Amino acid sequence: MSDDTNTKDSPAKKSDDMMSGIGGIFDVPGGSKKKKKKKKAADTPPPAAESTEEDAAVEEDAAAKDTSVEEKPARDDSNVDEQPKPEAAQPAKKKKKKAAAAVEGVFSTSASDDDDIDLSSPYLDDEDLGDIAPPKNPMIKVLVGVVIVLLVGIVGLVHHFTGFGDNFVLLLQGNYQEEMLRRARQAEEEHLAAQLAAMPKFGTLTFAGGPVGATIKLNGQIQYGQVGGEEGPWRALELGPTTAIQNLSVRDDHHIEVSAPGHQPTSIKLTEGMWQDSGNGDYRYHYTATLSPADAKYGQEFAQRMEMDAENDFYGTATINTIPSGARLLINRNIALDKDGNELRTPVTFDTYYIRDEESGELKEYQVRVDTPPDRGDRLELTFPDNDELPNFLTSINRRSWTCNWKDEAETKRLPEDASIQLHCDYTWTLEKDFNAINTYIAEREAEFERIQAQQKAAQAGAGAEAEAAPAEGEQG
Repeated sequence: MSDDTNTKDSPAKKSDDMMSGIGGIFDVPGGSKKKKKKKKAADTPPPAAESTEEDAAVEEDAAAKDTSVEEKPARDDSNVDEQPKPEAAQPAKKKKKKAAAAVEGVFSTSASDDDDIDLSSPYLDDEDLGDIAPPKNPMIKVLVGVVIVLLVGIVGLVHHFTGFGDNFVLLLQGNYQEEMLRRARQAEEEHLAAQLAAMPKFGTLTFAGGPVGATIKLNGQIQYGQVGGEEGPWRALELGPTTAIQNLSVRDDHHIEVSAPGHQPTSIKLTEGMWQDSGNGDYRYHYTATLSPADAKYGQEFAQRMEMDAENDFYGTATINTIPSGARLLINRNIALDKDGNELRTPVTFDTYYIRDEESGELKEYQVRVDTPPDRGDRLELTFPDNDELPNFLTSINRRSWTCNWKDEAETKRLPEDASIQLHCDYTWTLEKDFNAINTYIAEREAEFERIQAQQKAAQAGAGAEAEAAPAEGEQG
């Protein structure tokens, strides 16, 4: 019994057990990481020296720890000659493996089968923790949050001032180029619309109403038009169904006044919103000016005057004043003469005039008629044969343009009781014409016409240049 005990506790036996544990280093398989480490260990053969007392002590400590961890009942090794039971073989093997693991931990940096712990360093790393998540530094989350907030703020500011955020999203979506082209086309259309809105607008003013032949003033000035081409005479625009004033600025306000002898004048202020666009920038405004008689008596006389009176003839006195003076009178294309055969020149007042017969050379007398045909009167033209710089002026002496001056009571009493109301009137016809003002009007009109043409050409050229440049800019964007 003592021999068996001594044998069991002998150094030789312990040495055999220790060597057996060392052998476990090479015989026991492990994980993939462990195999790699064991392979390195196998490449370096263990020292061949015999086990020392220190090695034996390490083995005993490891065996003791394994036994305490497993909490296995102590084996009865008193009878060493007794054949070990099959059930006891497996625990002995485990004990050997644990002892070998302990020795392996001493000689190598390999981890055990269960924990893969690297004992070469006194500190733990992520591999030493196994499935346990390593602790995280809370400051990392704070820093990440701060960075995100800063990035969002920077992107917001950049988007606010430059719109970069939207462009960046479009770029990520693959729609950047298409959107840039769309924006370029939209900008071009808006620019052209703004140019068209800023371009000067011109319209045509047409008239209707009565009485026909009433005088028209635009912004306080009589309007004129040329008759019969560039060499023809100028005449004042009068109220009629075909009267029109062209090239009026739509954006400006215009004051229009229509007047006639014996009638109350009428006026209107034409503003931009009153024009009608008939398409393609063709603006028009139609003004119907119907003048009312100054009173009922004059209304009755005017109505009677406009009717045909086959029984009576009515005549009047014409007065013509011009600036400068010296204008020649042509009535119905014939030079008007006095009774001595001299030309009538302004200023002049006359109720009769003379025309020289071309064949006989005799003077023929004519009275100035009031009751001319309703649709036309006597054609009157004023010319300056000695001054080519002054234009010729054309008008007509018609029944609508006469003024009724009522006779006094004494004259009225001498009239028959059934006398026409026209017989109660002394008719006068007056013309005041400043040819220097007509010349100024013509010069201003020509300058305005040239300015309008130049402005329209410049605007059209600018719009064309913008239209050509806009697609190129869109493609570059």
